[in-house]
Amino acid sequence: PGLMPQKTRLFPGTPPPPHIPGRVPGFLGKLLLFPFPFSAGGQSVTHTGAPILVTLANKAVSFNCSITYPDSPGLQNFTTWYFHVDLQGQESPREQIKCSPDLSRENQGHTLQCRVTPDLPSASATGMYYCCVRWPDSHRISEGVFILVRGEASCREGLV
Repeated sequence: PGLMPQKTRLFPGTPPPPHIPGRVPGFLGKLLLFPFPFSAGGQSVTHTGAPILVTLANKAVSFNCSITYPDSPGLQNFTTWYFHVDLQGQESPREQIKCSPDLSRENQGHTLQCRVTPDLPSASATGMYYCCVRWPDSHRISEGVFILVRGEASCREGLV
């Protein structure tokens, strides 16, 4: 059998991060890249806000991603989506998201703000949520945000 390095986890019980080409695995990779964006070529996708969110099932919770890329004709066309990896390591289908442009232009580059409000029907939706961007010749995946989904609270206690 091959010797594959184990994927490390930021928090006990969280799913391992997806494989990202060019990312250094293990502790060294965390030192080199976390919490900084993966930005080779000037493109990056990062989470803005808290790294951990807690909510009840069927309650709306959102997280934001910021996408930055240089002003280049080859980077004008891209798609954005999010997905999550549950506590068993299963990856969800990818859901396309829409992003709005940030009107400020830094160094002749573009920044888009993406608000993601995932469907969280039950505690099984707990996991790491990632934003992704695919350009014609490359793609980027964010460092992820952990969402803990609790089952709905019962109001039966105290009722006669």
